[in-house]
Amino acid sequence: MHTAKSVILNTLRMFPVEFKEEDVEEIERRISVNYSASHPNSNLPGFAHVIARNWAIDELRKRAVAAKRKARSLLQAERERQEMERLERCKKEFDGLVFKLLPNLVCSQSKQLDIVRLTCFEGLTDEENSRLFPGTNAMLRYQWKHRGIHLLLPLASPELKDFLLENRQKRGQTTKTNPCLKTGL
Repeated sequence: MHTAKSVILNTLRMFPVEFKEEDVEEIERRISVNYSASHPNSNLPGFAHVIARNWAIDELRKRAVAAKRKARSLLQAERERQEMERLERCKKEFDGLVFKLLPNLVCSQSKQLDIVRLTCFEGLTDEENSRLFPGTNAMLRYQWKHRGIHLLLPLASPELKDFLLENRQKRGQTTKTNPCLKTGL
């Protein structure tokens, strides 16, 4: 007749899991707590097999969950890296366009581009922009942002256009392009 320990070891060897002596002792403890020898149809080896099999399945599930978490974490990190690279490319192009447009801008147009920079690239909220532009109301800052974007669109690359238009739609939400930033307008 098989002992509980030999059944546990044989069962665990059928699964691709690593186990230690402490694990086998824990399974034996579960069996001793839950097994009732007083039941007339009790089958200790069968019960030991079921408990050991369930333990091995739990270990496999834990391993699978950990692998999924790690994969999700790596994918998220890669997405964030790509979005930060996109943000930097768009910021660089934006700065180049502003430099090109600067000699021909009127005062309000430079403020419009400042609002675009602050909200789309720096992540400032409308409340923060109101401190930088005293004497303006939310509607004026909103108009400046949209006019600044429309000033850039004819000159912008498709990537910058997409970036600006995505950020134009956001109001106080986390942007898709930079989850760390909050747009204000």
